Amino acid sequence: MAELTLREAAKQVGVSRATIYRAVQEGRLSATVRPHDGQKVVDTAELLRAFGSLKPRQAETASETAPRPEVLELARRLAAFPETGPPGPPSVAYLTAEDRRREVEIADREALRAELDAARDTIRRLEQQAQEAREREAKLMELAASATRLLEHREITAAPPPRGILRRLFGK
Repeated sequence: MAELTLREAAKQVGVSRATIYRAVQEGRLSATVRPHDGQKVVDTAELLRAFGSLKPRQAETASETAPRPEVLELARRLAAFPETGPPGPPSVAYLTAEDRRREVEIADREALRAELDAARDTIRRLEQQAQEAREREAKLMELAASATRLLEHREITAAPPPRGILRRLFGK
């Protein structure tokens, strides 16, 4: 099928370029990038699927104004399968931009879930470390309190003053 630039696609459908760009961005219309020049292009079958029918090109000669039979045949076939394309084995060509966007969203969600699980594990580990620190602090406080009680309840007896020689001799 023929590939059209986004500008040509807008002319073929009869809408503004902004409408085509918005349709691509929202995933209603899938576009690919040509490797040799980097331009976004849309397949005419994709245009027919998304917008229904194409406007006839403004031709320089009268013979070019008539719709081409291959385009009419393709439009007739695609009308029977508006969303999914013809039956048969799944093909990458039938993945719409909306499908690609959903796949990206699913991958993003899975990555966020993995990040959330990792954050929850970190929180659990930190809470466990905090609990162990509180338990150690409680034990240390108990040890400090028991040592303080022992020091407070010990009786301090005054040692007798040293006796001098005179007191030893005379007994005073």
